[in-house]
Parts: sequence; structure tokens; C-alpha cells
Amino acid sequence: KFPKAVHRNRIRRQIREAWRLHKHRLYRALKNKEHQIAFLVLYTATEPLPYPEIEKAMKQMIWRAEKKVGS
Repeated sequence: KFPKAVHRNRIRRQIREAWRLHKHRLYRALKNKEHQIAFLVLYTATEPLPYPEIEKAMKQMIWRAEKKVGS
């Protein structure tokens, strides 16, 4: 999909940054529970997306995981 390494690396950096900024919400939800969660992030877009869209998707993923842990 992305023949140039510069594009692949940028996408990876953006995904890691979005996770770094928002993971605390999930950690807080898991703090006193006996749950473990593993994530696999698949980038399915055919072109590089702007960071705000990646961040929005990461927030939604974390929010969904929080809901599952809370119930």
C-alpha cells in the first residue's frame, strides 16, 4: 500500500503518539480490575490520513474498550 518507508514510518509514529496521549484513560479503567487487554491496530486507509483522524479513531477504540471493561 505504501511503497515509501517515510510514509509507513509517519503512520506508525502518528498511531504511537495517539496511543501515548490517550492510554491513561484505559489504564485508569483497568486499575482495580483483573482484566488484560491486547490491541492490534490495523491501518486500512489507502492513503495517509491527517493526525486528527488517526487520533479520533484511537479515542474511539479506547472508549469502546473502557465500556467493555466497565460492564
